[in-house]
Amino acid sequence: MAASAHRVRIVLAKSAKVKQATAATRPEADPYATALSRRYPSADLVFAPMLAIEPVDEATATAAVHAAQATAVVGVVMTSAAAVAAADALPAVAKWKQSLPAWTLGYATRSAAAEAGWTLAAGDEEVPAGTASKLATAIVRAVAPGSRLAYLCGVKRRASLESGLAEAGLGVAAVEVYDAVSSADALASVTADTTGCDRLAVVFFSPRGVTAAAAVVHSLGSDGTEVVLVAIGPTTAAAIAALDLPSLPVATASEPTPAGVLAALDRLLGGHQASDGESES
Repeated sequence: MAASAHRVRIVLAKSAKVKQATAATRPEADPYATALSRRYPSADLVFAPMLAIEPVDEATATAAVHAAQATAVVGVVMTSAAAVAAADALPAVAKWKQSLPAWTLGYATRSAAAEAGWTLAAGDEEVPAGTASKLATAIVRAVAPGSRLAYLCGVKRRASLESGLAEAGLGVAAVEVYDAVSSADALASVTADTTGCDRLAVVFFSPRGVTAAAAVVHSLGSDGTEVVLVAIGPTTAAAIAALDLPSLPVATASEPTPAGVLAALDRLLGGHQASDGESES
């Protein structure tokens, strides 16, 4: 199919945990960005984080650290790079960093912890992100029964890790050091000025992101730019439908993968912008 003559800006509106959620960035090392840049090499591809990471009040977090330190924990657990960054800003955590091993979840968290000076738990192999149950199993195998650990975490979190450790007879002192707050600031920034682009495609990855960006989405296209929306799945598509935007074309990925998003975007944009010599597999 012939390449489109229109220049398009593709925005990945992802609920990503980053230090500066108000600053749009190039989407480095993201599988969706990689796939999209190959399919649409001339597109203006940007990343709009939909979560702003805010540290918990220092006095509150410090009090929680001191309370946990009073219980003789034998290790520290962190499941996100955001937790590592927030904890690093708390002087009270320095005692743990100097004396306790750290258990981490996922490559990003592990790398951040190592860079911040934490001693990674002896024999601790990287546990893929999203597999908290595997992390719990690894910890249970490594520490003595009845041991207690400090969990440096976010205010909003899944209970699977804490439940898994508790069921195995381990104590967990949850120390909330950050909160993830929905923010549409980055999306507003990258869609406010579409100079040089006459088509705008926004890919939403969660219903929470859609809800946070409702006001921004309603304003899209007011400058004459053609706007299309892609939903990562049916739940996100339902959130978009709830905004009641009959004039905006919407496509839902058949599966929550880069290939699914590409297919949905192709349906809206009418093809792809392949570089010379590129062929579709």
